[in-house]
Amino acid sequence: MVKILGIDEAGRGPVIGPMVLAAAMIEDGRHASLKDMGVNDSKKLTPEMRDRLFGLLKGHLLDYRFKILSVRQIDAAVDSPTTNLNRLEMAYMGALIDELRPDVVYIDAPTVSTDKFSAELMDRLDNKKVRLVCENRADAKYPIVGAASIIAKVKRDKEIEKLKKRFKVDFGSGYPSDPYTKIFLKENFDKYPFFRRSWAPWKNLNQKHNQKRLGDY
Repeated sequence: MVKILGIDEAGRGPVIGPMVLAAAMIEDGRHASLKDMGVNDSKKLTPEMRDRLFGLLKGHLLDYRFKILSVRQIDAAVDSPTTNLNRLEMAYMGALIDELRPDVVYIDAPTVSTDKFSAELMDRLDNKKVRLVCENRADAKYPIVGAASIIAKVKRDKEIEKLKKRFKVDFGSGYPSDPYTKIFLKENFDKYPFFRRSWAPWKNLNQKHNQKRLGDY
């Protein structure tokens, strides 16, 4: 039996909340059936469709795993002089691959230079015989990556809802392009721990705030 693994993330771009990296594994002979189920890039599906498919996938896949990358981890990677967000993702991808031991892995690569990303990821793996296929927009090309994208998105949405309930706030989607998020960030950037302080929108507001305080003296 050839085991195929797909890996994708959800929440790379938001200024609020964690990112979730997910891996979905299936037998080679059942890969095509994912498309028949309606599996696709999670961004092309409604929340209701994602929830329904997630329920179906849990009984259809050989296995699945996910990793939650916290705001603190993301900020540390982005602001680090020795690493970055791509390498943080890579470390977690490597952990998922080593845990699940697939034969082939399809990855929605976060970089334009997919060959370089693939080579660096391979260096991190215990199993050097695994075949890596790292491509941009792999979630739209390979159903198993689409499955991983659905799992990642469903899990991240749940994490976002937890934040809203815990802090009793509504900040919209958390993406910088969301007008609701923009307003919330501007009014509350220094009040909550769930902002990514390594992101330019947060840094710009913080800098303006500090400049204004200095101007008061």
